[in-house]
Order: sequence, then structure tokens, then C-alpha cells
Amino acid sequence: MSEDDIRGFIELEGATRSERSNLEFKPPFTWGVRAEQPNGDIATQEKVIKSIMGLNHHSLGGVLVIGIEEGKNHQPIIIGLNEEQFDSFQDTESIFGIIDGFSSEKMYYEFSAGKFPNPKGKLVNLVVVTVEQFPNYITMCIKNGQSGLLRQGAVYIRPMTGQPRTEEMSASEFRMLQDLATDNVQKNLENRGYVWSGKSSSSENRIADLEAE
Repeated sequence: MSEDDIRGFIELEGATRSERSNLEFKPPFTWGVRAEQPNGDIATQEKVIKSIMGLNHHSLGGVLVIGIEEGKNHQPIIIGLNEEQFDSFQDTESIFGIIDGFSSEKMYYEFSAGKFPNPKGKLVNLVVVTVEQFPNYITMCIKNGQSGLLRQGAVYIRPMTGQPRTEEMSASEFRMLQDLATDNVQKNLENRGYVWSGKSSSSENRIADLEAE
């Protein structure tokens, strides 16, 4: 992701944009909880994983920025990561392994780490995670976390209404996510060359009506 792209999401050159359903901020922290990383914050780390899972289920995907704290009235404050914290995000292969270890399905996301100017023009370290919408199947958390923030069997979402947050999917939200999954599978089949057979007029059977050419 380019600097201009990041500016477009969080408007670093002016008044910083507040969180919304497809944009989330997390404060600076050191990734990793190994002995040689005593400042690793497992709770914040698992909040990041939880947020990635939630953004994965958003209809637009989303962006998570690490290095921004929440101030009064939920206004973000761009702090940036110190060098030790920033260095802990360089081994992306290891980070991906930890994140993917909680997910039942393949998630598509990428980490971009770099220096970006804050509203005062000072360069600060930020880590930006861009998350794509899930392509086919709903993602479930497959194991419990160490902090109690990740629960085996949970499905996490970023609700479109109310205060921006990541939460477990409720029964009332399941149908909406299921419909989104159905639409994604349908698009995938169409992209692979399947065509409509016209056997049924029921929208519930729209995937069953797709046949290979």
C-alpha cells in the first residue's frame, strides 16, 4: 500500500479520521511474546488477530493501522511505534503463521510497514494491515487465545452500525453473512466459466442453477 493510499484512509495531513466499520486503529506494541521480547503485549496482539478476522467478513474488507491511540471523544492520536516495536513486525512470515493458526479458512491480507508523516509533519512508524473480504467461506476461530479475547468456534464481524467494534457474530447477523458468502461463491463459479441453467426461479437455488459450460 502506498503512502497516498494510507493518507486516503486515515487523512494524516489533516484532521485524522475516526474509526469506522472498515477502518480500525490499534496502539503501538511489540509483536511476539517470546522471552527475548519481554514487552510483547499478547492482549493487543490477539485484538489485532480478532480485528483481521472481523474485517475479513466486512463487505468491503478493511484497513487496520497499528501505531494510533484513541484519545478523548474517540479521536485518534498518531503516536507511531518505537524502533523496537517496529522491528518486531519485520518477520511477516512468522506473523502470518500466528494469525493463520487461528483461522479455519485462508484469509487474504498484507502488512505494510513504513514511516509516514503525522499531522505535524513528523515521520512516525506505522504498520498498516489491509484485509480483503473473504472470497468464499465464512471464517471461524479454531482455537482459544492466551488472553481470552479469541474463542474457539467464534465468528467475528465488524458491524455496519453503532460504535465501530469487532464482536462475535449474533444469530440475527448470521443470515446476512451467509448471504454474502453465497454471493461470493456464485461470483467465483461465474468467474470459472459456469453459466445459468435456468432450471429454477428461486433465489435460494441460484448456485444450484449454475452449470459448467
